[in-house]
Order: sequence, then structure tokens, then C-alpha cells
Amino acid sequence: MLCPVHPGENILYGCLGVVGEDEGALEVAEAASKLGVPSEILQRVLDGHAPVTPDLARRLEAVGWSTAEFWLRRQASYEAALARQKRPAAAAWTHSDQRLGVRQDCDCVVASLESRCDA
Repeated sequence: MLCPVHPGENILYGCLGVVGEDEGALEVAEAASKLGVPSEILQRVLDGHAPVTPDLARRLEAVGWSTAEFWLRRQASYEAALARQKRPAAAAWTHSDQRLGVRQDCDCVVASLESRCDA
């Protein structure tokens, strides 16, 4: 299975560009200033150690780097891909699922949620 791409990598190569290779490429500190976020926060996102939050997605949109919805979908897709790698959908419910209020013997919950998503 292929490793999913963190949206920070998309920001790094698609929006900032490669310094020294791409004309108009931005340094992380310069991009962070343009976005109005601390450079440490942006660097964590670019390195894949922090998610694209709704606030950051809005800021990316404000500077013309696609839409907030685009970035939030990228983040959700990344997280879903990681979840699929960790536990296939058909895996048995575990004790941790019970802490979330899901009954271990109720496969109908999954079917119900899937049917809502398909609608």
C-alpha cells in the first residue's frame, strides 16, 4: 500500500516552491509571515507533524493558495488513508471502540453510517 501524502508536502512543493530551483519560491519564515502564523507552526505542518487546521486552511485560501475546503479535504483524505492502513474497515471492534460509545456487537452502526455517507 502506498504511503499517503501529508497536505503539508503539497503546501511545500505546490505553494512555497523549492528555494533555489523555483522562481518566486518562498522561505518558510516568509511564507509564515504572509500567512500570519508562527514559522515553527508552519514548519511542523510542512514536515507532516501537524495537521492543516481549519484556521490554516482559511489563511491559505486568503493568500490565494486554493480554497479552505480543498485543504481540509486533503487533510481528511490523509487521515482516512492512515486509518485504513492501521485497521481495515472489516476489522473487529475493540475495547477502545466501547469507550467511544459504540457497542461491540452492533455491526448495524457501521452499515447505518455508511449508508448516510452514500446518500
